[in-house]
Amino acid sequence: MTKGYNLSEFGFKFSGAYHVLRNIISYDYLWNRIRVQGGAYGAFLTIERSGNCSMLSYRDPDLAGTLKVYDGLPDYLEKFDPTKREMDKYIIGTIGDLEPVLSPKDKGIRALYDYFKGVTDKDRQREKEEVLSLKKEDVTSLSGIFRKALSKNCFCVIGSESKINAEKDIFGKILKLN
Repeated sequence: MTKGYNLSEFGFKFSGAYHVLRNIISYDYLWNRIRVQGGAYGAFLTIERSGNCSMLSYRDPDLAGTLKVYDGLPDYLEKFDPTKREMDKYIIGTIGDLEPVLSPKDKGIRALYDYFKGVTDKDRQREKEEVLSLKKEDVTSLSGIFRKALSKNCFCVIGSESKINAEKDIFGKILKLN
């Protein structure tokens, strides 16, 4: 199940904060509520430089419950209050994601990706500096953009016909894929 929207409609400008936010939401918020409590095989957040943003779960037994979790994200962000140590862990984990050890082949793939996406070394350095200077208030301030995006109620499920039909009340339209 996925729910998302393009955040650029709401003034989105990609920054290092979104790298950290992806980790916080994926590993703290979604993982605990959808995987651990809800029984899905996994859950995570994607945020692209274009503004495309999606929360996803897979092999999810509780579609309606997962939608409630997705819709609760802005409230979670407003109340986000980590200790300094927790915030440091989020930042350190994000830096590890931004600066992985890469083989020459992987460096080439990354350079090709950056070239086609228009990402420069200067962009990567700026984002790294934004990650390192991030404060909890920078995270809580993002709740509004997610509240607006989630209110658009754009979601999709690809799954078993019986599971979708069992929770058909949450859908505006059900299409059978061949």
